[in-house]
Amino acid sequence: MEDLEEKKVDIGDSEESAVDVDISDKPKEKEEAPEVVQEEEAASEEELEEYSSGVKTRIDKLTKRFREEERQKQSAVQYAENVKG
Repeated sequence: MEDLEEKKVDIGDSEESAVDVDISDKPKEKEEAPEVVQEEEAASEEELEEYSSGVKTRIDKLTKRFREEERQKQSAVQYAENVKG
């Protein structure tokens, strides 16, 4: 193995602790991470759009049902008034 040179640097901190640092010439592979993040963002946006579409559909169905109930109620009230009077 290589001979590692140890240097001590005084940073003025009273609570010092040893830290090992690897100073190798090997490049680290960090370029793949951004691509994965972009793919996940695209998937998240697609999932969000799909979810939003489902929510909108449910809201529309509930609104339609509510309006129909209002019309039936109004018709019933009108019929009752006609029969009464």
